[in-house]
Amino acid sequence: MNRTPLETNHTIAKHEAWWFNLTMSEQLHHDTELARTGYPVPPGGDLTDSERASLARYGHWMDGLNRGRLAPNTDDQRHFVAVAHGEAEPETPFEWAWIKLQLALHPPQVLSPTEMSGLVQRLERARDAALTAQLLHSEKRQRILDKVQAELNALDAEFGKLEVEFREAILARRQSFVQGTVKGTYYHGRVSYDPKGMEVYSLAHPEVNQYKKVGKPYVALKFSDGT
Repeated sequence: MNRTPLETNHTIAKHEAWWFNLTMSEQLHHDTELARTGYPVPPGGDLTDSERASLARYGHWMDGLNRGRLAPNTDDQRHFVAVAHGEAEPETPFEWAWIKLQLALHPPQVLSPTEMSGLVQRLERARDAALTAQLLHSEKRQRILDKVQAELNALDAEFGKLEVEFREAILARRQSFVQGTVKGTYYHGRVSYDPKGMEVYSLAHPEVNQYKKVGKPYVALKFSDGT
């Protein structure tokens, strides 16, 4: 039986080997990319030594999948491409390493306190305008429904856009922000474990970090008037 380069590389951890359990001998292009090493990994960021080693060894192959030079031929490869394109959440160590690499290469923009203040002011104005329009819409719904609906939709869209921008700004800063009637609270991603995987793996290994799943950071938005 032909074995893949990953199956014959004794430096790869077991959790890496099973993810790459592919019929690479039939895929010349995959073999070529897998043979390339030394993928550039910049300093800094949240990458661990293990993740840096994996990226340096398999980064060219992963980049080929991401950019479409290589066609994915397994469910794991297709899921990796979906993760790389922002269409799925990372699950495997390789997917997390790739996402963390992209964050290191393209860090999110961090707004200054002045910029955050201006963003909150626009958010408050948009929200007040949307609430006022909703009130007006409720009072005169039967007479001016068509006219108000278009305005209401535009205001709701503006408020929604600013709300998303404000949440993303907090996520980039990694800290809460309060001003006026607006309070954006930053939370770290929740940590959970795969019960089945933990049970099986812990029979032979005390280390359970392989099954650790960390969710994305999120923002709770609250207005002081109770809405």
